[in-house]
Amino acid sequence: MNRYCVKCGNPLEEGAKFCNHCGNEVYIPHPQQRANNVNEGFFDRFIDRINGMTGEQGEADIKLKELFSQTFKKHKDVEKELLYVSGMSFTTPEEKDMLSQWPSPWLYGRVFLSLGVVFAGLWVMVEIFGNAIAVPGLIFIGALLVPFSLSIFFWEVNVPRNISIFDCVRFFFVGGVLSLVSTSIVYAVIGDLANISVIGAFFVGFAEELGKAVISIYYAKKFNSKYVLNGLLIGACVGAGFAVFETAGYLFLYALQVGIVDMLELLYVRSFFSVGTHLMWTAIVTAAFVSVKQDKAFNISMIGNKKFIRFFLIAVLLHALWDMPFAGRLLYSALSTIAIIIVLVMISAGLRQISRVVNQANRTGYYS
Repeated sequence: MNRYCVKCGNPLEEGAKFCNHCGNEVYIPHPQQRANNVNEGFFDRFIDRINGMTGEQGEADIKLKELFSQTFKKHKDVEKELLYVSGMSFTTPEEKDMLSQWPSPWLYGRVFLSLGVVFAGLWVMVEIFGNAIAVPGLIFIGALLVPFSLSIFFWEVNVPRNISIFDCVRFFFVGGVLSLVSTSIVYAVIGDLANISVIGAFFVGFAEELGKAVISIYYAKKFNSKYVLNGLLIGACVGAGFAVFETAGYLFLYALQVGIVDMLELLYVRSFFSVGTHLMWTAIVTAAFVSVKQDKAFNISMIGNKKFIRFFLIAVLLHALWDMPFAGRLLYSALSTIAIIIVLVMISAGLRQISRVVNQANRTGYYS
């Protein structure tokens, strides 16, 4: 299989440690290193399989160090301002000028800390002072904390810089609510089997992933998205919005029926594991759709594409396993890890797509 530089997209020579074109370092694990470690071999095979399913040429090169290199560093206000205006018509770069190296997001961390301060203040009001007025705010901010912060993360990872923060917020709130409505329609059409144990878990997984997919694909079509990273962002925002409203609803019912103490326990669990649930599942599905669509006009046959169906079924399976009667925190951790790995592989595929598009734009002189 040909290998390509994730930074510039040019072909790599066999066994090369650096790209001859841009000098980017290429990590090549020694074959014996994989053979000597069963767990690493399984991990690598899983990544290779998912990478092959994306259809993008080259190996998945996941650079976590670069991805989180700026998270804990200080940044000037002007850097924030430059981020806020990205995605506007006057700030979106032409294809020839897009960067394809691994992004280093950091604003999401500031958003997380800010919301964390708000949550802590509300928690003190409820737990220390017994102020019931703060309970609704505690529920909403607790449900919002992780999903919204991760939505900003995906916005920063969207290196084409063609979607504004305003659109991101719209996907989150409007798309989140519409996906709940869409899911309710699916339930109404095909019936409610949610109480039939294992079968019900698969039913819920299918209904909710379909409901979210309808809305996220609508947005991908409306914005004529053609980059995999666009699909990850749109799907993440819609899935995150869905998760926030769903979690807030469950917490409200727990507060009324069981009490504040149990409600807080549920909040901690759902907030922590929201890192690998609705947001990731919908991101996977929408990225798969955009990978099929690319720069073509929308056609309903795209939904029947094998690539899309495979990733959709993966999301349904992950969701169904999450809802199984025997599911616990150990399984939740495993499922979250799998979802995160798949998304990281898709980010790598998205960056290779950008490299390919940039090279094509520079060769042909055509810029979209």
